[in-house]
Amino acid sequence: MRRKHWVVLTTAVIGLTLAPVLPAAAAPVRAQLAISARPVTVLAHEVVTVSGHLGPVRPGRAVRLQRAAGSHWVTLGTTHTNARSDYSFRTRAPLSGKEVLRTLVIAADGSQVVSRRLTIAPVRPTISVDGVGWVVTGGVVHSRGVFLPRRPGRAVSLQRKAGSHWVTLATGRLDARSHFAMNARITVPPGAATVRIVAAPLNGALAAASPLHVVTVAGIPPALLGPIGAVYLGLKPGSTPGSYAQAAGAPALVFTDDGRVTSAVPADGPAAGTAPLPPSVRSGVYAAHDGVVDIAWETDGTTVTLRPDTAGRLTWNGVTYGIVDPLQGAHLSGTYKRLSGGSGATITFTGAGRFSDDGITGDTNLVTTDNPSGGGSYSVLGNTVYLVYDSGPVESMALYALPQYLGAKAQLVLGGTVFRRLPAVR
Repeated sequence: MRRKHWVVLTTAVIGLTLAPVLPAAAAPVRAQLAISARPVTVLAHEVVTVSGHLGPVRPGRAVRLQRAAGSHWVTLGTTHTNARSDYSFRTRAPLSGKEVLRTLVIAADGSQVVSRRLTIAPVRPTISVDGVGWVVTGGVVHSRGVFLPRRPGRAVSLQRKAGSHWVTLATGRLDARSHFAMNARITVPPGAATVRIVAAPLNGALAAASPLHVVTVAGIPPALLGPIGAVYLGLKPGSTPGSYAQAAGAPALVFTDDGRVTSAVPADGPAAGTAPLPPSVRSGVYAAHDGVVDIAWETDGTTVTLRPDTAGRLTWNGVTYGIVDPLQGAHLSGTYKRLSGGSGATITFTGAGRFSDDGITGDTNLVTTDNPSGGGSYSVLGNTVYLVYDSGPVESMALYALPQYLGAKAQLVLGGTVFRRLPAVR
């Protein structure tokens, strides 16, 4: 009995030693479901694209889009992953408040793959508007600004209130930076006009309007209010009552709405009985209040207080300044030639931002030997017009409209010289 027992034991040991060693089973890959939304910043009721990826790649898998409803989830729609295992839904942002979304895949064995939670919270759009605070009767009001969040290409319009209705004055579209610029003529009697900017509906987002802006409509510029953005040019009485010609030497006072003022001398003189001062540029700060403007020049520390007369003009050191329109962002039209003298060269502007020039630079007060001609594109920024010729040259010159021509633009001051618009050829 003892011998038999040992034989059995030995056999068992040998059997254990010869048993094959099997490789360990590979760990299963855990599935993941990504989720994101575009646009990132959404507007009320705007169409939102919810998309993501299922990994590892599993084409044709059903994906559910769900919205949180209390402690439960409501399925909004179902789609399938494509060949790359990507998926996409289109839904709408809520009108207000926020909603929480997720995506879900249910495997064949009943297990679930769930994405992270995604919160969709629409923001209120903002439309900032800059522009002149006043316009002469029949003149042009300029508006420019930005729409946020950015929506390039969205249609916008400049509107004026007429009784209980709104009248569209101009239309445009947001540029690549979501900026706009529109100009329109105000044909209401002296008083005030209420204007606004309206962004049209886009991709489900509702129309949006800027705050209301009240524009003073007057036959003459109003008394100074601060801060202001305005250009005052040294003027002398014209040949007809109420008209003005530009004073010699192109004196100017330029006020900006950040409280800065710049003068171009001989804007400082001559005072009565004194000789003209040498050309120079002076800058300072100002405060406009109670119908006057206080200026503190940083160059020499002197101060001056200017009070507009009944025609809205300022008088300083014997020079009378009238407010002029710097035509910010304007689209000009018509053919212009130097008012008197000159070579007879003309320049023609079109509303499409194009011009055709016979060589008018030589007829201006610009100190230059260049006198390019030909066609090109133009733009107006502040009190400067930029002429970009198709042949390569670039010219820039000051651009104003004198007080009596703010609305019709029948005369322009280009490079310190008055040009008149020629009658249209019929």
